[in-house]
Amino acid sequence: MGYPCRVPSVFLSHSRRDAEVARRLHARLDAEGISTWLDQKELLPGDSLIGKIQQAIAEFDYLAVLLSPASVTSSWVTTEVQAALNQEIEHRRVKVIPILVESCQVPLFLRDKLYVDLTQDFEAGVALLLRRLNPRPEEAEARRLFSHGYGRWSRSGQADRHLIEREDLEAVLGHLDLSALSPPELTYLIRSAVSALATAVAKVAPLAPLSRRLGDATAEDLRREFTPLFEHEHLHLRIAAARLLATAGGGAAADLLLELIRRERLGAVRDALLEQYEKQHGMTEAVARSILDSDESDWRVISRAFRFVPGIAAALVISDRTDFASELCSLARSAGYLVVTVSRVQVLELVQDPRALPLFSLLVLVRGEDYGDTILRPLYSRIAEFVDRGGDLLATPWAAWEANQDPGMEAVSPVVLLDRSHVEGETRVIRTGEGEELSVCGSFERLGLREGAEARATFRDGGDPLLAVRRVGQGRSIYLNICQHSCGDPVASPLRHAPRLAEVIGSTLRGLRSRTAT
Repeated sequence: MGYPCRVPSVFLSHSRRDAEVARRLHARLDAEGISTWLDQKELLPGDSLIGKIQQAIAEFDYLAVLLSPASVTSSWVTTEVQAALNQEIEHRRVKVIPILVESCQVPLFLRDKLYVDLTQDFEAGVALLLRRLNPRPEEAEARRLFSHGYGRWSRSGQADRHLIEREDLEAVLGHLDLSALSPPELTYLIRSAVSALATAVAKVAPLAPLSRRLGDATAEDLRREFTPLFEHEHLHLRIAAARLLATAGGGAAADLLLELIRRERLGAVRDALLEQYEKQHGMTEAVARSILDSDESDWRVISRAFRFVPGIAAALVISDRTDFASELCSLARSAGYLVVTVSRVQVLELVQDPRALPLFSLLVLVRGEDYGDTILRPLYSRIAEFVDRGGDLLATPWAAWEANQDPGMEAVSPVVLLDRSHVEGETRVIRTGEGEELSVCGSFERLGLREGAEARATFRDGGDPLLAVRRVGQGRSIYLNICQHSCGDPVASPLRHAPRLAEVIGSTLRGLRSRTAT
């Protein structure tokens, strides 16, 4: 599908002495979207000079010869022109365009051709050349492309293989009266546009005529066209449909996009669709609150929304899915945080996105049942900067073991791993900073207090820290040395039978939240 001179190509034949004007003309034509071959731009060390030039002359639509005293006496230029003239005779169409760049005696074999004069007014000469090249396709050709493709698409049961090719779509959209299209014809254009946008190189801008047409459509029409696209089995097509719908102005398109986003099954795709909405329509506080008030669970979508609601402090909880993790989430909510939970499956997505962590005020690492010495390494390496710039950290076992000797964690952690041994599923007595003694049952690491840190609670036997706090830069780092973990029989959350410990942790979190609010 297509036509040969949709975007014409021009081979510039010139003498080395005319290199400056050749470069100027090349830049000017390039700015107009004309594909231009200039030896200084195209030839690389090691290329076959004759072979590359012969191939270019054969493949390019036109050969523009720059006429000057130097070029008319150049045997190389003469050879190039004669090769192009032979093609002109063979194919019976204009191939050679003379361009006068300096007064000279025009060669005999070019005297019957009207030439472009750049010696008096460069821009006027370029305008004449552009009229010769005629880069815009004829309206009749655009209609032929559309009618031919639409007919095959209709007869084949709307097979995608008959959609308009990406390289032809802009020309078709620029020459059709979209307001006169029937509903099935509009569907064909929309499907073609979505297919084009699904490719990595496609851009939205050339689809502006279709975007304007969609902006005039009713909510019912938009729903009929886009609902099936948002239900497509291929994710890249669902995202491409959102890209197109997002460009349609008007409230109907914006409202439909939000509705279809909420119906999307996959959180990662919802986030990608919401990104398209935000780019085109902007994220208002009302829309952001509607997302936060919904049952949305994907951390990316929630993170995108809460940035637009003033006064929100968000806590990112990397959860091990235990009751202990859920109770810490509840304590964080009670302290005034918007809690966003990331499970083990999503941790890799989080650590691979360097933009994610700075969005949050508090990072909670609950590692009791999801421990591993490598999975969080990329995140640990960024924690120091997060805390230094004002973020707060609350970590539980086995984060100290995971991040042992990691420079990022060592820079902010309030505790030191004494050895790799641990206590599992035991009851121990702790002493709070006020001297109160409490019994707790859980699993613990062997930790010491790092210099500059404060112990808010310690174990009575040995004085190891249970709850340690350290100020680092503008932020705070807290380590809670207890978790819900067992390699044998299931164990209960340490907070289930220790409400006073929950109060101590809650008080610490409220202190962090009040600091964030100020």
